Amino acid sequence: MMRFDDPAARALLEALRCPACGARRWLVAPDGVSVTCAACRRTHRVRDHVLHVNVMNEHEEVQQERASVPATEMAPELGGWREVYTPQTDPASSLSHVRLRARRRSISR
Repeated sequence: MMRFDDPAARALLEALRCPACGARRWLVAPDGVSVTCAACRRTHRVRDHVLHVNVMNEHEEVQQERASVPATEMAPELGGWREVYTPQTDPASSLSHVRLRARRRSISR
């Protein structure tokens, strides 16, 4: 359930466009568990106080791209952020601790 009687929530809802038709008029269910677009009548659910506005008719290529994002994030060869560490570059390895200690000694002198 979401409280749409709050002025901030109401203002955000009025600014939100329907992903299906682009309209900005919404009908709120009396119990606050769903919001319906007044123009195209598409209903969007509220779960854990969050309005989930989903695009139901996404192009197939967009769906495939969304599905591939986690794999890309994990693969450095595809430009992802998750590095593959070697013993020389792993920050948790004993070799990195030795390098850090040696660097600290040279800085303190």
